Order: sequence, then structure tokens, then C-alpha cells
Amino acid sequence: MPNTFKKSPWGKLDWFELQITPHVFRFAVLPNQPVLIGFGTVATQPTPSEPIVEQVKPATYLISPATNSVQVDLIVSLLDDLIEKHQVFQSPSHEPHKTFQDVYLHVPSLHLRIGYGTRRWQSWYPKGDGNLPENIREFMAACYGLGMLTAKSVQGKSISGDEALRQLHTEKDL
Repeated sequence: MPNTFKKSPWGKLDWFELQITPHVFRFAVLPNQPVLIGFGTVATQPTPSEPIVEQVKPATYLISPATNSVQVDLIVSLLDDLIEKHQVFQSPSHEPHKTFQDVYLHVPSLHLRIGYGTRRWQSWYPKGDGNLPENIREFMAACYGLGMLTAKSVQGKSISGDEALRQLHTEKDL
């Protein structure tokens, strides 16, 4: 089913990854993969500087475009809206060479990667260094909220991280 929702001014969102590390939250929309929403252990209560609005138990959700194309299209459309609303592409990249590098996935930080066709943007922000722009902080909170709403609407149960990796590996190899 083709995406019938509003398209962004940059074309179709084809790559989205947001991860709060270590093991706090992951939201990913990647080509030929299910949408992945993962919640890790949140060790501290949310504070005004940490915009996580609800504490959840560790859980991973996969939403397959093959069986949930309307929901996946809606997620992509909502992410488009959030990217545009929070002017993510107008923000300068911050330490993009550290984004999703193994060594930095163990450092409390935000990893963010977005792609539309040939237009790409990525940034890495360490926790507490004061360099996280307000629009990116608000975008992160909005994406977390979208992840929470989406996880609550998913039919069925959450799966383990190991099971998610097995399913992603299987679909990736097809």
C-alpha cells in the first residue's frame, strides 16, 4: 500500500534512528526492516532536563510494514511532522562522527540519524554537556511520546531484545 499521508518537503523519510544510551530508548525506521521501538531500564525519575515523561519496563516492539503498512505509514508521517516542526535539519550537526559508534553507545548520550533520499543529518550529544539545543530536546521528548503511544497501540505483546535481533536478522537476510 503506498504512503497516502503528507510528504515532507525533502521527500520520503527513508532512514530514522534515535537512541538514548545506554539502554534507555531506541526508535528506528530503516529500509526493509520493521519499525523498532525499544525501552530499556530507566534508572532515574524524569527531570525537567530529562524529558522522558513516563517510566516503563524494558520492552521491544517490532511493527512490520508487511502486516501493518497503514500503521508504519502513519508513524513515518508523524515523524516527518515532528522533524519539520522542531526544525531538526536547521540545527547544525553536533559531533556526527560519534553517532552510533560502538564506543559511544555506552556513554550516556543521544544519537540521532535522519535521511531523506540523498539528504542526511546526524548528531551525537553527550548527556549533561549543555550542548543539546532546545529544539532537539523537544524533538527527543516528542519522539519518546510517539514511541510510547505506538507501543501501547501495538497488537500483542512486547518481545525480548534477543528475539527482536533474531527477527531483524532474518528479515535483513531475505
